[in-house]
Amino acid sequence: EVCSPMTPKRGYSVEPTSSSRGGHSGNAAGARSQSEGGGRQMFDKNELRLVRRDVFLEALDRYRAKAFAEASRAPSPDLAVCTLRPAEQAVRIYARKRPMTEEEHAKRRDFDVATVLRGQPLPTKLILHNCLFQADLKTPFINHLGFEFDHVFGEDAKNHEVYRLAAFELVLGAREGGVGTMFMFGQTGSG
Repeated sequence: EVCSPMTPKRGYSVEPTSSSRGGHSGNAAGARSQSEGGGRQMFDKNELRLVRRDVFLEALDRYRAKAFAEASRAPSPDLAVCTLRPAEQAVRIYARKRPMTEEEHAKRRDFDVATVLRGQPLPTKLILHNCLFQADLKTPFINHLGFEFDHVFGEDAKNHEVYRLAAFELVLGAREGGVGTMFMFGQTGSG
């Protein structure tokens, strides 16, 4: 199978080719002919995901609907005035989901593969959805990988909310003569 262009609106479709043909197939996903690679074809994984984008999006919507239905329906507290204190631990780990950019949505046609699950009293679980294909490059599947943190901030979290929960006590302790360290990791330009 190779990925061949369809209409610009729909992206690419997966269509079978004749194994008796030699030479380049001229497809957009970078497939090689069987005569070039001993019967193997090369695919760019991002292009291949775009081929089945609608299938992945539908599956992610179903997963999220089920996960949110199972989660508590109580709203998360207002983090701007939150007085809840995380567990008294020497090391606390937080994650913040950044929103996708317009370029990611419009130009690259990327889709959201991270879900913050509600928790009580605060969200602590982040799910990464790894959209993959079986070895036949036809059968899509998703691995849902869960990660636990002291707190997970959703893409709509404001900077003052993150500061209030993640840094306020650290800064207060340092002002009172204590020692505190905060490491922050993230993609350049992610906020």
